[in-house]
Amino acid sequence: MKSLFIALLFISLSLVFAVWLTQILRFLELVVDSGAPAGTFFHLLALIIPRLLEVILPIGALGAILFIYNKMILDNELIVMRAAGLSQAQLIRPALWLVSLLAVFQFFLVGWISPASHAALQEMRQEIKAQYSSLLIREGVFNRFGDDVTVYVREKDGEGRLKGLMIHQRGQDGAPGSTIIAENGLMVSDIEVIDEENSRETLQIIVSQGSRQERNPRTGHVSRLDFHRYTIDVTPEKREARVRWVEPDERTLTELFFMDESNRRDMSRMSEFKAEIHRRFTTPILLFSFSLTALACLLAGPFDRRGQNKRIMLSIGVVLIIQSAYLSVLAITKDHLWAASLLYAIVLVPVILALMVLHNHALPLSPFKKRGTA
Repeated sequence: MKSLFIALLFISLSLVFAVWLTQILRFLELVVDSGAPAGTFFHLLALIIPRLLEVILPIGALGAILFIYNKMILDNELIVMRAAGLSQAQLIRPALWLVSLLAVFQFFLVGWISPASHAALQEMRQEIKAQYSSLLIREGVFNRFGDDVTVYVREKDGEGRLKGLMIHQRGQDGAPGSTIIAENGLMVSDIEVIDEENSRETLQIIVSQGSRQERNPRTGHVSRLDFHRYTIDVTPEKREARVRWVEPDERTLTELFFMDESNRRDMSRMSEFKAEIHRRFTTPILLFSFSLTALACLLAGPFDRRGQNKRIMLSIGVVLIIQSAYLSVLAITKDHLWAASLLYAIVLVPVILALMVLHNHALPLSPFKKRGTA
């Protein structure tokens, strides 16, 4: 059991770091572009761990069982244990204890911990976009500053100098908007003191060698003003994050059972909430499905000196079929609740079949085939 736990820990941490690498750039771009504090980046990475563990724990348990039991078979340790009188149930007992503890942990994980962290992640992402709206200018795209200013930059060098700018400002109170085209520019920020207690951060773009064009809506004529230097205030107004409807996968198991019946949107999507409840109960059982499938493939049948590669590939193939069927039926359950019974069948039938196989088959006492007596 100790060996299984160490292997599980190593595999799970490796998978977490591997998935982290795929998420780092996405979160880093969000934090950098929004100008949010650096600590926000690490907070976002921490919030995705519970959601990752939902998927990684069954895979980690599968990998740990395949690695440890296959190693013990190749070293003839299981055969010696079998010859010493250990039954099939005693051989699989450490794995079952570990999987049972993991299943209890995963039930609380998918029921309460993961939904709460996922909801906090979505709230933080929305808050970042709403509160830290002074986006750093990116080249080659249209950058929006609030609802009134759009900035396009062809090129930006390492020192922050901008080249090839086009800035459009929407008019206020019926006034016509204007478009500024300039060769060079530079973004500067400053602190504006409003009174003795209040101040705000201002954001300005200083452009040079350009022109300002404005169209008269009455006559349709375009007036043009060439300038050598011009300053545009692009300070966005910080907005409060709008109230967001919480998705079913962001709600704890308690919230799913005790829904607000006065909320019309919740009641109109009742099938999604019920499907999510079934997912919360079937996900921990997947641990037993994956683990017992691996045990049945490795411990049932004769000993092979050349290794257990075929049995390992068979167990992985069966697990892939179980996972694919589970995800497919889960998608159907959101629209057709009758498919929920199939969810339980997909996760329970492999457990029953694996236990039957383990009960009816045992490792041989010796790696040599029995021959007739002289």
